[in-house]
Amino acid sequence: MMKKNILIITVFLAGLTACTKEQVKPSVDDGMVELTFTATISPETRTVLSDDYQVRWMDGDVVAFFSGTTKVTGTAAEVSADGLSAKFEVTLPESDTYYAVYPDSDNVTYDGTTLNAELYQYRPGTSGSFPNNSNLMVGKAAGGETHFQFHNLCGLVKIHVCSTDISQLQLKVLGGGVTSGRFTVDFDGEVPKIGTFTKEWTDTYIQRVLPGDYYIPIPPQSNKTGIQLTYTHYSGSPTSWFTTDKTFSLEAGHVLDLGVIGASYVFRGAASTKLYLSHVWENENVYAAKGTLKAGNYYIGYKTEESALVPASGHDIHDAAPSPYAEVTTNDVESQYWTIPADGTYRIVLDKGAQTVTIYSEANDLQPKVVEWSPNGAVANGTVTTIVGKVHAYGAGTSWGVKDMYLNPSVADPQVLILYSGDTKYAGLMKFCLTKSITLNGTSYNQNNSYCYSSPLTADSKRQNVTVTAGEWTSIEGGSDGEHRNSYMSIPSGTNVIIFDLRNMRIKATSK
Repeated sequence: MMKKNILIITVFLAGLTACTKEQVKPSVDDGMVELTFTATISPETRTVLSDDYQVRWMDGDVVAFFSGTTKVTGTAAEVSADGLSAKFEVTLPESDTYYAVYPDSDNVTYDGTTLNAELYQYRPGTSGSFPNNSNLMVGKAAGGETHFQFHNLCGLVKIHVCSTDISQLQLKVLGGGVTSGRFTVDFDGEVPKIGTFTKEWTDTYIQRVLPGDYYIPIPPQSNKTGIQLTYTHYSGSPTSWFTTDKTFSLEAGHVLDLGVIGASYVFRGAASTKLYLSHVWENENVYAAKGTLKAGNYYIGYKTEESALVPASGHDIHDAAPSPYAEVTTNDVESQYWTIPADGTYRIVLDKGAQTVTIYSEANDLQPKVVEWSPNGAVANGTVTTIVGKVHAYGAGTSWGVKDMYLNPSVADPQVLILYSGDTKYAGLMKFCLTKSITLNGTSYNQNNSYCYSSPLTADSKRQNVTVTAGEWTSIEGGSDGEHRNSYMSIPSGTNVIIFDLRNMRIKATSK
């Protein structure tokens, strides 16, 4: 007799090396049993990299689960405030062995003998991370165990893009190396790995590029020929490219750093570390970077090697406070500089309009937007904590279908989130929901019950629709009560860029 198992997988992403096997509790229904699974994931295995480059689950991440040839999907819900744990609830026939794959796709299959997966050739860009739904990881629970251990199948190629004029990256492994394809998964060894390719490509395209770091998953391999990187410009200027000139070897879960393209400004000094500043989309006057710096004296290299930006006075970084800068020749940087007081992670924001530089230490850094909300605005329904990194558009403008919008955080401020959808255009009335599906305290909710960003309410706190003018900032509000959930914004025709400035609660819709 087949039994129905409810698998509840809580995944912890950092600092865990062991798992706890939860007690199996019989259900009140005859022939049914409820199982709770606890899974650990190494720091190299991830669904998304956060602003501080730590691993995070995102609400809505979809994992495929297999029991025999039966496949079901589970969606990450009840993601913890720090993003280090998530819960998946699925129903499967009882089996001695279960398989799990992230991310799910139509080409993730199991025929009872072989698990198949795909690494896509064309992928949307995700600044500060790898492309959404592309970094494959798999897990297996066998012999009655109730623990999934996920493992990376790919390595990551890192590229730092500084320019706002780069629209697409093409990564090609020379000498016939493989960057993407369809393949089997080999579970015979201690750690699962890519098995046999059934279809393969030697190049991969990252589309809808924004400034920032990009981590591009490719199969593990050794190559003596190199990697060719081609990048295309929005402005229509000629495509540029460069080729690595040395042998490389890339293992699963490891990162190969190809360097920087399109840089105009660099935060540098006598210390061995430096940060390249990226032009941000939300403000044409702002350039920013975040990364690790050694203690020491620094200036901003500006335009040419003969000029530099330095503090207008003193050497203090004025942690998290804007301070004016002066432009000098590089001969003056020995006496005019910012002093980074200690090794650590810093965010550098250059605002040419305000003529200021703001330096944030890790202790005083800007944080992502976190929203605590209750379905339908009723606390009695429970409370959800969401780190905002994705929204779901819904309304007449989406033909009342849910459209997932994966957002890129600005390097200057993690509460400024950017959608660039390329050839996919948006128009018409819509709201932007934090979830499209969630189960809380045993009750299922969808986008109609979710916290949404939409038009501000009227003076008497009633719902209304507001028209967004292309290229101009428009105020927004957020809430899960009925008035906010039934307010919509009219997005102008042809929109493929939406900038959500959640620190100042406004959006801008435009095209590029």
